[in-house]
Amino acid sequence: MPLLTGATSLVIFAQRQLDRLVPPESRHKAYTRVQDFAMERPLLFSFILVQAVFSAMPVFLFLNFVFFLTFLVAMAALLFSIFWTMIAIFILVPALGVTTSLGLFFWSTGLAAYLTARTGFTTLRSIAAAPESRKSGRHSGETNSASPSVDSTDSSSSSLPTPRTNADGQHVKQEGGLESKSATPTHPDPGSDLEALEP
Repeated sequence: MPLLTGATSLVIFAQRQLDRLVPPESRHKAYTRVQDFAMERPLLFSFILVQAVFSAMPVFLFLNFVFFLTFLVAMAALLFSIFWTMIAIFILVPALGVTTSLGLFFWSTGLAAYLTARTGFTTLRSIAAAPESRKSGRHSGETNSASPSVDSTDSSSSSLPTPRTNADGQHVKQEGGLESKSATPTHPDPGSDLEALEP
């Protein structure tokens, strides 16, 4: 019959699980000890057996209640946590969007201010350096324009022959073959004026 087959399979399954939890050797030792205890102290054994039989059902129900209560509380806590976590996520995403936008705005503003300040500083420095470069250019130009005239003057003066005079104050013939005129003395003879006044 199907019902009997199901009950038999259930018993076999329970026996296998019991064998996994408590090996047959351990069960045989326990049975031997219980039998010896029952033979030695029958009154105490009968009292413990009756109490165990009548108390087994309430203890079993209590354990089932604790197990299912723990399971239900765990599931409720899990669902409660998931529910409020989803609500917090729905609040967190817009908040992160706002804070990201604010951070990007302040960062771009700071970057623009930095670039503007750097450009202005560079422009002011170039403007301040322009007059100094102009002055230095003019000074170098004047120096370059003055130096050729001096050189030409020196070259012209050096190209002319230097006249030489003798002891009488007359120019002597130069190396180039030219003879200069006699030089007039700077201070005339004192007697020359007197000779001009005589009749």
